[in-house]
Amino acid sequence: APDTAVAPAPRPSPRPPLAARPKELSVTQVQTLIRDPYAIYARKILRLGPLDPLTPSADALLRGNAIHSILETFMKRQIAPDAPDARAILMQISAAHLVTACPWPTMQRMWLARIDRFADWFLQTESIRQGLASPVHFEEKASIGLDSIDFQLVCKADRIDAAADGSVRVYDYKTGEAPTEKVQLLFDKQLLLTAAMIERGAFDGLGKAAVAGATFIALGSSPKEVAAPLDKAPPDTVWANFHTLIREWGQVDRGYSARLAMAMMSRPSDYDHLSRYGEWDETTPVTPVVLT
Repeated sequence: APDTAVAPAPRPSPRPPLAARPKELSVTQVQTLIRDPYAIYARKILRLGPLDPLTPSADALLRGNAIHSILETFMKRQIAPDAPDARAILMQISAAHLVTACPWPTMQRMWLARIDRFADWFLQTESIRQGLASPVHFEEKASIGLDSIDFQLVCKADRIDAAADGSVRVYDYKTGEAPTEKVQLLFDKQLLLTAAMIERGAFDGLGKAAVAGATFIALGSSPKEVAAPLDKAPPDTVWANFHTLIREWGQVDRGYSARLAMAMMSRPSDYDHLSRYGEWDETTPVTPVVLT
Protein backbone atom coordinates (compact mmCIF):
# COMPACT_ATOMS: atom_id res chain seq x y z
CA ALA A 1 0.00 0.00 0.00
CA PRO A 2 1.32 3.49 -0.74
CA ASP A 3 2.55 5.56 2.15
CA THR A 4 -0.15 8.17 2.85
CA ALA A 5 1.56 9.81 5.83
CA VAL A 6 1.62 13.60 5.67
CA ALA A 7 4.42 15.51 7.34
CA PRO A 8 3.24 17.95 10.02
CA ALA A 9 3.34 21.64 9.16
CA PRO A 10 6.29 23.62 10.48
CA ARG A 11 5.89 26.33 13.11
CA PRO A 12 5.65 29.44 10.92
CA SER A 13 7.74 32.57 11.24
CA PRO A 14 7.05 34.59 8.07
CA ARG A 15 9.42 37.40 7.12
CA PRO A 16 7.48 39.77 4.86
CA PRO A 17 9.28 42.63 3.10
CA LEU A 18 9.75 45.74 5.21
CA ALA A 19 7.42 47.77 3.01
CA ALA A 20 4.56 45.39 3.84
CA ARG A 21 5.03 45.52 7.61
CA PRO A 22 2.51 47.52 9.65
CA LYS A 23 3.15 51.22 10.12
CA GLU A 24 0.56 51.56 12.88
CA LEU A 25 -0.42 49.66 16.01
CA SER A 26 -2.66 50.39 18.96
CA VAL A 27 -1.37 50.27 22.52
CA THR A 28 -3.39 47.08 23.06
CA GLN A 29 -1.88 45.39 19.98
CA VAL A 30 1.66 45.84 21.28
CA GLN A 31 1.14 42.94 23.68
CA THR A 32 0.05 40.77 20.74
CA LEU A 33 3.17 41.77 18.82
CA ILE A 34 5.27 40.56 21.76
CA ARG A 35 3.30 37.43 22.61
CA ASP A 36 1.99 36.21 19.24
CA PRO A 37 3.61 38.10 16.34
CA TYR A 38 1.93 35.78 13.81
CA ALA A 39 -1.45 37.24 14.82
CA ILE A 40 -0.20 40.71 13.87
CA TYR A 41 1.09 39.30 10.57
CA ALA A 42 -2.30 37.72 9.81
CA ARG A 43 -4.38 40.73 10.80
CA LYS A 44 -2.25 43.67 9.72
CA ILE A 45 -0.32 42.28 6.74
CA LEU A 46 -2.61 39.58 5.32
CA ARG A 47 -5.61 41.66 6.48
CA LEU A 48 -7.45 38.61 7.74
CA GLY A 49 -9.93 39.28 10.53
CA PRO A 50 -11.63 36.58 12.60
CA LEU A 51 -15.01 35.65 11.19
CA ASP A 52 -18.08 36.63 13.14
CA PRO A 53 -19.89 33.63 14.67
CA LEU A 54 -22.77 32.22 12.64
CA THR A 55 -25.02 32.84 15.61
CA PRO A 56 -24.44 36.00 17.67
CA SER A 57 -23.81 35.32 21.34
CA ALA A 58 -23.44 37.25 24.56
CA ASP A 59 -19.66 36.94 24.64
CA ALA A 60 -17.03 38.62 26.81
CA LEU A 61 -16.45 41.38 24.24
CA LEU A 62 -20.11 42.37 24.21
CA ARG A 63 -20.24 42.29 28.00
CA GLY A 64 -17.12 44.43 28.26
CA ASN A 65 -18.47 47.00 25.80
CA ALA A 66 -21.78 47.15 27.66
CA ILE A 67 -20.18 47.71 31.07
CA HIS A 68 -17.83 50.34 29.62
CA SER A 69 -20.82 52.23 28.20
CA ILE A 70 -22.74 51.97 31.48
CA LEU A 71 -19.87 53.37 33.54
CA GLU A 72 -19.20 56.12 31.00
CA THR A 73 -22.87 57.16 31.12
CA PHE A 74 -22.82 57.16 34.92
CA MET A 75 -19.63 59.24 35.06
CA LYS A 76 -20.93 61.78 32.53
CA ARG A 77 -24.02 62.34 34.67
CA GLN A 78 -21.59 63.71 37.30
CA ILE A 79 -23.31 61.91 40.15
CA ALA A 80 -21.31 62.03 43.38
CA PRO A 81 -20.30 58.43 44.13
CA ASP A 82 -21.18 58.91 47.82
CA ALA A 83 -24.63 60.37 47.09
CA PRO A 84 -27.47 58.43 48.78
CA ASP A 85 -29.02 57.51 45.44
CA ALA A 86 -25.79 56.85 43.53
CA ARG A 87 -26.15 53.09 43.68
CA ALA A 88 -29.77 53.15 42.59
CA ILE A 89 -28.93 55.42 39.65
CA LEU A 90 -26.04 53.17 38.59
CA MET A 91 -28.34 50.15 38.59
CA GLN A 92 -31.07 52.05 36.71
CA ILE A 93 -28.58 53.07 34.01
CA SER A 94 -27.34 49.46 33.85
CA ALA A 95 -30.81 47.96 33.46
CA ALA A 96 -31.82 50.45 30.77
CA HIS A 97 -28.62 50.01 28.77
CA LEU A 98 -28.66 46.21 28.87
CA VAL A 99 -32.14 46.09 27.35
CA THR A 100 -30.70 47.34 24.06
CA ALA A 101 -27.07 46.20 24.38
CA CYS A 102 -27.86 42.58 25.24
CA PRO A 103 -30.95 41.13 23.51
CA TRP A 104 -30.88 37.95 25.62
CA PRO A 105 -33.09 38.33 28.72
CA THR A 106 -31.26 35.63 30.67
CA MET A 107 -27.87 37.24 30.03
CA GLN A 108 -29.30 40.66 30.88
CA ARG A 109 -30.16 39.37 34.33
CA MET A 110 -26.78 37.68 34.76
CA TRP A 111 -24.86 40.80 33.74
CA LEU A 112 -27.05 43.00 35.90
CA ALA A 113 -26.31 40.70 38.85
CA ARG A 114 -22.59 41.03 38.05
CA ILE A 115 -22.84 44.83 38.16
CA ASP A 116 -24.84 44.60 41.38
CA ARG A 117 -21.99 42.62 42.97
CA PHE A 118 -19.30 45.21 42.19
CA ALA A 119 -21.47 48.35 42.55
CA ASP A 120 -20.69 49.02 46.22
CA TRP A 121 -16.96 48.48 45.73
CA PHE A 122 -16.93 50.65 42.62
CA LEU A 123 -18.71 53.57 44.30
CA GLN A 124 -16.55 53.37 47.43
CA THR A 125 -13.31 53.38 45.47
CA GLU A 126 -14.69 55.97 43.06
CA SER A 127 -14.96 58.40 45.95
CA ILE A 128 -11.23 57.99 46.49
CA ARG A 129 -10.45 58.36 42.78
CA GLN A 130 -12.49 61.53 42.48
CA GLY A 131 -10.78 62.89 45.57
CA LEU A 132 -7.53 62.74 43.59
CA ALA A 133 -8.76 64.14 40.27
CA SER A 134 -11.95 64.86 38.33
CA PRO A 135 -13.13 62.67 35.42
CA VAL A 136 -13.07 64.85 32.30
CA HIS A 137 -12.15 62.73 29.26
CA PHE A 138 -13.86 59.52 28.14
CA GLU A 139 -12.97 57.24 25.20
CA GLU A 140 -10.43 59.84 24.12
CA LYS A 141 -8.48 58.96 20.97
CA ALA A 142 -4.85 59.78 20.31
CA SER A 143 -2.14 59.17 17.74
CA ILE A 144 1.57 59.92 17.78
CA GLY A 145 4.47 59.31 15.43
CA LEU A 146 7.78 57.85 16.51
CA ASP A 147 11.06 59.75 16.28
CA SER A 148 12.84 59.06 12.97
CA ILE A 149 10.65 55.98 12.35
CA ASP A 150 7.73 55.79 9.93
CA PHE A 151 5.30 54.45 12.51
CA GLN A 152 2.19 55.63 14.37
CA LEU A 153 1.04 54.49 17.81
CA VAL A 154 -2.68 54.95 18.42
CA CYS A 155 -4.77 54.74 21.53
CA LYS A 156 -8.27 55.15 22.93
CA ALA A 157 -8.23 55.81 26.67
CA ASP A 158 -11.27 54.72 28.66
CA ARG A 159 -10.98 57.61 31.09
CA ILE A 160 -8.60 60.42 31.97
CA ASP A 161 -9.06 62.44 35.18
CA ALA A 162 -7.57 65.92 35.64
CA ALA A 163 -6.23 67.25 38.94
CA ALA A 164 -6.06 70.85 40.12
CA ASP A 165 -2.25 70.89 39.78
CA GLY A 166 -2.46 70.11 36.06
CA SER A 167 -1.50 66.44 36.34
CA VAL A 168 -3.74 63.64 35.13
CA ARG A 169 -4.63 60.07 36.03
CA VAL A 170 -5.59 57.51 33.42
CA TYR A 171 -7.88 54.54 34.04
CA ASP A 172 -8.82 51.46 32.04
CA TYR A 173 -11.83 49.30 32.90
CA LYS A 174 -11.34 45.54 32.75
CA THR A 175 -14.29 43.19 33.04
CA GLY A 176 -11.87 40.29 33.44
CA GLU A 177 -8.51 40.05 35.17
CA ALA A 178 -6.15 43.01 35.10
CA PRO A 179 -2.49 42.39 34.20
CA THR A 180 -0.10 42.13 37.12
CA GLU A 181 2.85 44.47 37.54
CA LYS A 182 5.24 41.83 36.17
CA VAL A 183 3.05 41.21 33.12
CA GLN A 184 2.85 44.95 32.46
CA LEU A 185 6.63 45.33 32.64
CA LEU A 186 7.21 42.47 30.19
CA PHE A 187 4.17 42.23 27.90
CA ASP A 188 1.08 44.36 28.47
CA LYS A 189 2.29 47.92 27.83
CA GLN A 190 -1.18 49.44 27.35
CA LEU A 191 -1.26 51.90 30.26
CA LEU A 192 2.49 52.47 30.30
CA LEU A 193 2.41 53.51 26.64
CA THR A 194 -0.76 55.55 27.18
CA ALA A 195 1.04 57.48 29.93
CA ALA A 196 3.98 58.12 27.60
CA MET A 197 1.60 59.39 24.91
CA ILE A 198 -0.13 61.74 27.36
CA GLU A 199 3.18 63.24 28.47
CA ARG A 200 4.02 63.89 24.80
CA GLY A 201 0.76 65.67 24.04
CA ALA A 202 -0.73 62.97 21.83
CA PHE A 203 -4.27 63.65 23.05
CA ASP A 204 -5.64 66.72 21.26
CA GLY A 205 -8.17 67.60 23.96
CA LEU A 206 -5.60 67.32 26.70
CA GLY A 207 -2.25 68.74 25.71
CA LYS A 208 0.97 67.73 27.43
CA ALA A 209 0.41 66.73 31.06
CA ALA A 210 2.30 64.91 33.79
CA VAL A 211 0.79 61.51 34.58
CA ALA A 212 0.39 61.08 38.33
CA GLY A 213 -1.09 57.60 38.06
CA ALA A 214 -2.33 54.93 35.65
CA THR A 215 -4.61 52.20 36.93
CA PHE A 216 -6.63 49.25 35.73
CA ILE A 217 -10.06 49.01 37.39
CA ALA A 218 -10.80 45.30 37.33
CA LEU A 219 -14.50 44.51 37.64
CA GLY A 220 -14.40 40.73 37.74
CA SER A 221 -15.51 38.38 40.48
CA SER A 222 -13.02 39.99 42.88
CA PRO A 223 -12.94 43.67 41.90
CA LYS A 224 -9.68 45.51 42.51
CA GLU A 225 -7.38 48.22 41.27
CA VAL A 226 -4.06 47.33 39.67
CA ALA A 227 -1.67 50.23 39.17
CA ALA A 228 0.71 50.51 36.24
CA PRO A 229 4.31 50.51 37.56
CA LEU A 230 5.18 54.06 36.49
CA ASP A 231 7.96 54.12 39.10
CA LYS A 232 9.72 51.10 37.59
CA ALA A 233 8.87 51.99 34.00
CA PRO A 234 8.59 55.79 33.75
CA PRO A 235 7.13 57.24 30.53
CA ASP A 236 10.49 58.38 29.10
CA THR A 237 11.96 54.89 29.54
CA VAL A 238 8.86 53.21 28.13
CA TRP A 239 8.96 55.50 25.10
CA ALA A 240 12.65 54.80 24.45
CA ASN A 241 12.14 51.05 24.81
CA PHE A 242 9.19 51.16 22.42
CA HIS A 243 11.38 52.80 19.79
CA THR A 244 13.85 49.94 20.24
CA LEU A 245 11.08 47.38 19.82
CA ILE A 246 9.78 48.92 16.61
CA ARG A 247 13.31 49.28 15.19
CA GLU A 248 13.79 45.55 15.81
CA TRP A 249 10.70 44.86 13.73
CA GLY A 250 12.26 46.94 10.99
CA GLN A 251 14.94 44.26 10.49
CA VAL A 252 14.42 41.91 7.53
CA ASP A 253 15.45 38.84 9.55
CA ARG A 254 12.83 39.45 12.25
CA GLY A 255 10.02 36.96 11.66
CA TYR A 256 6.42 37.01 12.87
CA SER A 257 6.65 33.76 14.83
CA ALA A 258 3.49 31.98 15.88
CA ARG A 259 2.64 31.79 19.60
CA LEU A 260 6.02 33.17 20.64
CA ALA A 261 5.30 33.89 24.33
CA MET A 262 1.66 33.11 25.07
CA ALA A 263 0.42 33.79 28.61
CA MET A 264 -0.86 30.20 28.75
CA MET A 265 -0.32 27.38 26.27
CA SER A 266 -4.02 26.55 26.57
CA ARG A 267 -5.02 30.05 25.45
CA PRO A 268 -6.20 30.01 21.82
CA SER A 269 -5.16 32.46 19.14
CA ASP A 270 -7.56 33.67 16.48
CA TYR A 271 -5.10 32.34 13.90
CA ASP A 272 -4.21 28.89 15.27
CA HIS A 273 -5.94 27.21 12.33
CA LEU A 274 -4.02 29.39 9.86
CA SER A 275 -0.67 28.58 11.47
CA ARG A 276 -1.76 24.92 11.71
CA TYR A 277 -1.12 24.84 15.44
CA GLY A 278 -1.51 21.28 16.65
CA GLU A 279 0.72 19.93 13.91
CA TRP A 280 3.41 21.71 15.89
CA ASP A 281 3.55 22.95 19.48
CA GLU A 282 5.49 25.44 21.59
CA THR A 283 8.51 23.11 21.77
CA THR A 284 8.84 23.12 17.96
CA PRO A 285 11.54 25.48 16.62
CA VAL A 286 10.21 28.19 14.32
CA THR A 287 10.78 27.91 10.58
CA PRO A 288 11.61 31.27 8.97
CA VAL A 289 9.93 31.86 5.63
CA VAL A 290 11.15 34.81 3.55
CA LEU A 291 8.27 36.41 1.65
CA THR A 292 8.63 38.64 -1.39
